[in-house]
Amino acid sequence: MGAQQGRHLGPKSASLLDRHPEVDRDLTVALWLGITLAEFDRLAPLERDLWIKKWHAQQVCPDCGNPISECSDPERLWASYRRICYATMERNAAQDAYAGLHETAPFHDGTFTSWSKKRAGQHRFHFSHGVTICVADHDLTPWDPFTTERDASPIPPDPEETSEE
Repeated sequence: MGAQQGRHLGPKSASLLDRHPEVDRDLTVALWLGITLAEFDRLAPLERDLWIKKWHAQQVCPDCGNPISECSDPERLWASYRRICYATMERNAAQDAYAGLHETAPFHDGTFTSWSKKRAGQHRFHFSHGVTICVADHDLTPWDPFTTERDASPIPPDPEETSEE
């Protein structure tokens, strides 16, 4: 609707707004701020840009990312869909496998090799503390079978020890 709500525009004004949507936006932001377009235009460019950005942010639904005027319309129909991210699917599968390995003894002593059923003494770290499971297009930690071996250490092997073998 814009700032012209409830007012009939002449052909020249309507044509201007049709050809220059930024003018309609500026009118709407000025109205939102409670100032005239002339006052809005006199603001420093950075201040104008910040107000426009803030106004835009308030027009977008934080849940779905659509304009609030559209997503809150009970008459509007929406179609659900799924978007597949195979990298995220792989990461979630690794998280599930990692969690499954630690169901019976979820607490460790910081080494990831000594586990306990209860948080006590040195076993104060939950298996998820400090752990972020990521994905890459190749194995960045081939020495760490963390999704298949409960006692897998995240510490890379010493290159000197592996070269002597």
